[in-house]
Formats: sequence, structure tokens, C-alpha cells
Amino acid sequence: MLKQTGFAISITSGVVVAGENDTVFDVANLMKKHNIGAVVILKKERITGIVSERDIVKRVVCGELPARKTKVRSIMTKKVVTADICQGLNKIHEIMCMSPFRHLPIVKDGKLIGIVSSRNLVAALSPKPE
Repeated sequence: MLKQTGFAISITSGVVVAGENDTVFDVANLMKKHNIGAVVILKKERITGIVSERDIVKRVVCGELPARKTKVRSIMTKKVVTADICQGLNKIHEIMCMSPFRHLPIVKDGKLIGIVSSRNLVAALSPKPE
């Protein structure tokens, strides 16, 4: 939980990750199993990509690619925007508001430590019932 300027945002730790050579089918099943919308792709401990539900729909389903044979490296978003936990909540909020994506990996010293979704951000900014 990151707190700043009167509200707190939940950073999901224990991020579900996959490798570049995993199939789209396998990653989609990870999303289903964990009820999530994106999976961070790692090579060793370095972020090399992210695959979202949108990526699967636009690039695999609409591209008529075989999910069981297509490797995520061929459909993942390779230029992954991240935020360092040390940048604080205001910067995370700014990045999420100015970006077209809904999932933001959070790093510390260059290593993946969590992920923030637009849902987390909305929940943090919503008025709390009394």
C-alpha cells in the first residue's frame, strides 16, 4: 500500500509473470486462473514485456493467430513503462492518467515488485462510504 496526499493506492505484489517463450494460450490461462488483466514478461529478472487482454484480442484473436502455438514474445508490448516506487504516488497517478494502458509495473532498484491497475487507482480516488 502506497500512501500520499490523502489517499492510498493498492499495489498488487506477487505479480503473475511469464517468460517470452510461453504461449499465448498459457498466458491467457494464467490470466483466467488469477482473474487478472495483464501478465508481466520477464527474462531472468528483467522486464522485457507485458501482455494484456487487449493484446490478446487485438493481435491474436483479430489476427487469427493460433494461441497454442504463438509465443508471447511475438505479441507482447515491448516498450514497457514502469514507475519506481520511490517516485511516489503522485508520479504513479500522473503516469496512469497520461497513458493508454491500464496496468503499470512498479519497480524498486530496477526490479519488479508489484503492479498497479487502473482499477486500483479508481478505488484509491473514490470516496469511501462512512
